[in-house]
Amino acid sequence: MTKFLLVALMTLGLTEFASAAHRLPPSIAQLLKPQRAATFTCDNTIYVSSHPYGNQTTDLLTLAPYTGRSQQISRNEAYGYDAIGFNHTDGYLYGISNYGNLGDDNPHLIRINPANGDILDLGPNPALDGEEWIIGTIMKDGTYVIGTFATMKWLRIDLTNYAIVDSGTLPRPFVTAWAANPIDNMVYGYETMDQKLIRFNPYTNVFEEFPNELTNVGQYPCSTAFYQDGTMFLYCKDGDTTNSMYRVDLLTHTAVSLTSGLGLGAGDMATCAFPNVEPTPVPEPEPDPDFSGKWQNHKHCIEIAKDLKSVEYYDKCGPLECKKRRGILKTYSFDGSENTNERGLITYNNRLLKEKMQEVHLLDSRRMRVMDFESVSARYPLNDWDRDVYHKVRECKWKMPHIPIPHPKPKPKPKPQPTPTPG
Repeated sequence: MTKFLLVALMTLGLTEFASAAHRLPPSIAQLLKPQRAATFTCDNTIYVSSHPYGNQTTDLLTLAPYTGRSQQISRNEAYGYDAIGFNHTDGYLYGISNYGNLGDDNPHLIRINPANGDILDLGPNPALDGEEWIIGTIMKDGTYVIGTFATMKWLRIDLTNYAIVDSGTLPRPFVTAWAANPIDNMVYGYETMDQKLIRFNPYTNVFEEFPNELTNVGQYPCSTAFYQDGTMFLYCKDGDTTNSMYRVDLLTHTAVSLTSGLGLGAGDMATCAFPNVEPTPVPEPEPDPDFSGKWQNHKHCIEIAKDLKSVEYYDKCGPLECKKRRGILKTYSFDGSENTNERGLITYNNRLLKEKMQEVHLLDSRRMRVMDFESVSARYPLNDWDRDVYHKVRECKWKMPHIPIPHPKPKPKPKPQPTPTPG
């Protein structure tokens, strides 16, 4: 890590932070709100910002934790940035440019396209002045939490309007790495001087330092990042040109060495730890199919009331309704797993007529298959079965049967008489 000049500045209250955010130029505010990375992929790719010591450039790379291989995305000479975090809500990396050829000495918030390293300068903020911000991460709600090195001030920033929504100071100095754990949405990191893992809740300001010393990591500055399954990695300086990668066990608070790789100098790691998965919509149960109405098959009619319970069954005997029965409909689903009750059972009771039951099945909104059985029992072997399709009608009407009209047979043509032969 670079040396830090601790600059005395007047302590700003939260109200002053919020008011400072309102001075964000409208053009920048407009850029912040609607933007979304065109090639937004949220996976376990580890992005690294690297500002090598004595170098005036900042590189953006990807880094494979188990092999140590890195691949450069971009290099720029205008921004010396650090404290990067991947925002899963818009697909961009965010960082703080602490130094560089910006024309002023005040830190700037920047937005970085992870696909090509293009930078959008979102400008300074009085809350950032006088410090060097070296650690950063994005929380589940999309807010950006950054911290300084020796003074351990921290800010939580709403990236939709560049407003400071929370701030404070950690009780321990020299925390050189932190990242949000997707499992519990808390910040985990490494405290260099004590060689211990830390945990921090930026919503309650509760800070915890775990007791176990990571002596194999040592008193070296580190960067950290999480995979989406909660796997934590530490990438720590072990020389001028190399860093070592560790996988951290958060149950035992130990670190296992994996590999060595590129020396970052002043750098930070970030991943899209919170997959931006849209919630699976829960389908609303479809309403029961509309059995209600009048159904007819030839002279047979079934009228089902709107309450889907009361039923009348009759035949059309010319203009009259005969053999009328009243019954009750109970609907059900065929296999119990469907959202709709497309089947039903009608039971009729008429002392003057044989007991009757009908199994009904809606084929669609206009057709209903009906199976009739008449007897003292549905299982009686001498049931009078009848299966047919009824159609929905406005009114049940008498349908005149088709009576063929006989046509008279044509009279046979008289046989031609033989012509007499002259004598």
